[in-house]
Parts: sequence; structure tokens; C-alpha cells
Amino acid sequence: MYLKIGIFFTIISVGCGFEIFTNNHEDNKIDILTTIIKENFVYNGRHTFLLIGMIPDQFYSKLKHLPVTFTITDINKEDEQIEDVVPYPSNYIVFSCQSRNEFESALFKVVTLPYWHPLAYIILVYQSSYDTVSMAQMFYAFWYFKAINVVIIHFDDIHETTYISYFNPYTSSSFELDHIFGCWTVKKITMPISDLDGLICEQGCHNVSIYSKLRTNNLGTCLSFSTSVLSYKNPEAVKKLILFEDKSANYHNYSMNSFAIELDPFLSIKADNGTYTLHKRDGQIWNALSKLMNFSIDLTMNEPAWKHDFDYITNMQEFVSFTQRKKDLVLLPMYQFDVMVVELDNTVPLQDSGVCFMSHRAGFETVVFDLKLFKNNIKMIIEFLLCFLCTWLAFIIFNIEQSRRISFDQIGKDFVNSFRTVLSISVHKPPRRGSFRIFLGIAIWSFFVLNFSSQAAIISFFSVYKKGKEVDTFEDILEKGYEIEGILSPDVVLPETEEKFKRINSKVVPVQNMFICPERMKNDSQRFCLVDCALGRFLERNFLNNGEQYLHIARQDRIHSHYLQMIMHKHSPMTVRLNKYMQMMIEGGLINKWIDYRFDDIKEGAPIKPLSMIDLKGIFQGYCMVLVVCTVIFCVEWLIGIIRCFKKI
Repeated sequence: MYLKIGIFFTIISVGCGFEIFTNNHEDNKIDILTTIIKENFVYNGRHTFLLIGMIPDQFYSKLKHLPVTFTITDINKEDEQIEDVVPYPSNYIVFSCQSRNEFESALFKVVTLPYWHPLAYIILVYQSSYDTVSMAQMFYAFWYFKAINVVIIHFDDIHETTYISYFNPYTSSSFELDHIFGCWTVKKITMPISDLDGLICEQGCHNVSIYSKLRTNNLGTCLSFSTSVLSYKNPEAVKKLILFEDKSANYHNYSMNSFAIELDPFLSIKADNGTYTLHKRDGQIWNALSKLMNFSIDLTMNEPAWKHDFDYITNMQEFVSFTQRKKDLVLLPMYQFDVMVVELDNTVPLQDSGVCFMSHRAGFETVVFDLKLFKNNIKMIIEFLLCFLCTWLAFIIFNIEQSRRISFDQIGKDFVNSFRTVLSISVHKPPRRGSFRIFLGIAIWSFFVLNFSSQAAIISFFSVYKKGKEVDTFEDILEKGYEIEGILSPDVVLPETEEKFKRINSKVVPVQNMFICPERMKNDSQRFCLVDCALGRFLERNFLNNGEQYLHIARQDRIHSHYLQMIMHKHSPMTVRLNKYMQMMIEGGLINKWIDYRFDDIKEGAPIKPLSMIDLKGIFQGYCMVLVVCTVIFCVEWLIGIIRCFKKI
């Protein structure tokens, strides 16, 4: 069953003073503004206009057919505080400002309101003179707060024209709009700005290349924008403009500064003359996403890291850099609950995983007599005994037919002949009559064929090469008492709600990565490892010690069971489309197919060891027991014979 979760979109109008609508061209300006809103309005829930300043009644009348609510606020006044305000993400945010200072005050107030949403459609009516540098700085100010769907409108009453500008922060060598600017923050991105003076924009993008420190540390961005000029007399022309294009549909080969670490069997990176190719499960996922959304992945800045083994501290440092917008993408999946102190966009889970216990595979034990195995095969034992009795009966019938009498002495000899037949020893006193010899041969060999296959299995009851008990539960771990090695992070700690959890937590010893412990286990099996469950399943099948599999993943108890997911910046424009494509790949079976590729190099399990003479000692012990019984019976018969002789004397 699928649940449709809808987001309520809000329309917010923030006015810094609407004197621009109080002249002779009021109708033309209102028509252009309302046409843009109506053409791009989406009916998907409750809608609200938040207004600052005075708005002409005509503005309301043209939008009254929309299911919206109008709310008024002011930049220079404190709003009434409402507890537990429900944040309705906005569909439209409309600014109207006379100057740079008014725009600055309005922007820094709006981003604190519960109706602010970076992916909203934003319209800024800016009455100051048109200047490309100021335009770039205002666009960059919106981008600083992650807003990408922004339109800035200038009204020129003298020439009765309207300048409508829109921008794209994903500018590349293969895509750029009319005006190109490189922008960055004065302070490092980790330090918030308090006014627009903290933003710098210069024409050209030579200072903010993907390898520059400004891009990494100061949110350096190469943005471009275009401006369309329309006449007041033709407001309908605005319908032909594509103002709020879905940026995630096509990134125009924009280079994403990415972080990745090679982690077999999930991600493999191959370099060839400065070109990087991604392989295996995660690599195939990002290869598909980059083609579908038309962006490129750049790992040049990450090259010193991805060549080394997985290191938790390095991974967390890069992850923090990603949350600070120093990186565009993280190619490694994370557990859904890993990060609780920063805001991120969750995506569609791609695989079930968690943190599991890994131990050395249990060895084999030689058991002299296995009662459980005996009980499980009681049916076969009965069949064997019936075959033996039938063989004995065949001998008895033969001797009765031959001698025309019954004697216990002959029945005993027939019993011995039955043993000889079962053990493939020559028959004692074979039959002399040819006709009955044929019958006896067919009967005996028929029974022999039936019971021969069961003899080897019955022998195994007395000498079993049995595998020991695997470690699968918390109790098994505590019983062994070994140390537990794993990456020390909050998600590998059990809640201390039970005494056994406290005891297990006390045995955890930190290591740098998940491969150290399995390697140590080759030479010292007295330890446990904490590993990612998906990785552990791969290591269990493919890690070999002297050609044999030696690892085991606990099947019953584990630290936690959580799904893996790719992570995005909070309110990233890529999130919705990435979720859509990920869902398609999962439902189409592509993810499972790429996961199966992990096992291209599957090794066969440990070879079966032949039983040695020491392992077969149980058979000889059983044989000796039978000899002892026979000897006792023989001695009893001998004593009885001697006693009878003395009585006759």
C-alpha cells in the first residue's frame, strides 16, 4: 500500500513598500505580476499570502479566485509571536523593495519566518535602477539561503518597459546565460553573514573554479542570469517566458565537487589520465543519476582520500564539510539515523543493512557417538535391520528346504552367514543344489544392494565430523567473553536498558576501519568484529584464509537494523527527482542487479576434509565392543560345556 504525502504550499508576499503601484501604470504592473503568479501557481493544499506594506485592492481582486489567505506584516515592527507555528512551505514569495537596504531587511526577516522555503517561487519587484552587479549580488544572496527559483522585476515607467531577470547557479562551460558572475562570501561559509556587504560578486568566474579555495571555503559560485524586456502594453507576453524552470531536470553538465572513498564491494574508482570512472553498486547508481540529470562528478579534490582505506574520522570530517556546503555530493550511503544534529534531506532507502557482529567460523568437532543423529535416522536403521532379517530368513528357508528339519544350531549358522553376507565375506557352507543356489544368490544380493548404502551412514553414528555451534546471539558473545572491535561511533552502542547490553558495550574496543578486525581474525580467532551488515555478508563469502572461508555473521542478534540511503543538502533541488529515479531503479531491479555484481569473485566454500584413521576410531571402538560381547558369550558357552562334561563324569 502506498501513502501519498502532500506538502502544503504557501504563497507569501513580502512588501518593502508598494509605492511603485501608485502611479498611472498601476494596472499594467499588477497585470504582469499577477499573470506570473497565476501561470505558475500550483494547486496543492492551503495557500497563504504574507504581505508587508500596502497592496492595491486590484491585486487582491485579480487573485481572489485562488484558494489563498492574506496575512500582513511589517519589516519595522515585531510580529505577534505564535507558539507551535506550523511551517507551511511556500509556493510563492513576493518582495517589493525600493532600495538595497529595504531588500536586505526584508530578506533577513523572511528567512526566519515559518513560511520560508528555499524551493519556493520567489518574485522580487525591485524599483531601483537596473544594474548587473547589483542583480548578481541579489541573486547570490538568495542562493546563499539555498533559493534557486528567483525572478527579479524592474519597472521602467519612462520607457514603459519591464525587465524580468532569472538566474541559474549551475553554470558550466557548456551552459551559461547572458551575464556571468563569480560570487563568494567575505567570511568562510561556516560563519553566517549579517548583511549584504558580506557578499562579493565580480564579472567572470575565474576566481571561483571548482578547484579554488573560494569555492570550497567561501561558497564560491559561478552564476549567470538573463533579462527579458517586455512592454507594459503587452502583459500577456510574460506567459511565453520560462521563469521557474526545474533546475534538477538538467544540470547542463555542471561539475559536482564530490566526496567518495573506495569501499569494496560497494564502490570502486578507477583513474586514467585524470579521468575517473565509478564502478560497482554505488558507482553504478551515481553513473545512472548523473546521466539522467546531466551533471558530472568531480573527485579531483578528493583524490588523496579515496585512494586510502576507509577511515571513520576522515569520513566524518568530509561529511561535516558536506553539511557546510563545501561539497556538492557524498557518494557513500549513510544510515537513516546516523546524523541527528544537522539537517539533511533523506532519500529513498536503497538497501537494508545495519551493524552486525562478526566472528570466526566455528570449527569441526569429532564425536564418538551422536545420539541426535541416531534419532533423526531411526527410519533408515529400521530398514537396515529388516534387510538383515530378510537375509537371515533366506538362509533359514534354504536350510529347511535342504535338510527337511529345523535346528537351532543351523539357525545360528545362518545368522553367521547373514553377517558374512552383509560384510561381503564368503558364505559359510554355500548351497550345493544349483536351482536353489540361483534363488539364494538373487535374494541375498538384492538385500545386499538395499543395505549397502545404509552401512556407511550407520558407521557415521559412531564417528561424526560435526560442525561446532556458531555465534548468533548476545548470550553466545558473552559466553565467549572475547573483545569486540569496531569503529567507535554512536550507532554501534547498544542502549543500556539491560545488563547484557552494558556488558557488551564494555567490551567494545575502537579501531580505525571495518577491515582491521577481519584481517586480525585470520591469525587470532578470539575476537568479535562490528561491521556493516551488507559488508559483512560480502566478507563472509569472499574473505579467505588459506583458501577457506573463515568468517561468520551473527544471524539472530545485531546492534541495529537500518536502511542505507544517499544524503542531500537540506532543501536540495535534486532530492525530489533523485527519489523518483531511485524508486524507479529499485522497482526495476537495477539496484539488486548491481548488488549481485559484488559476488563476481565468489570462492567455493571450504573443501570437505576426508576422515582420517583417528576420525574413524569410533568404528573400531564399536567393533571392539561387539568382539567383547561375543567373547563373553563364547566364554559362557565354554563354561556351560565344561560344566556339562563334569556332570556326565
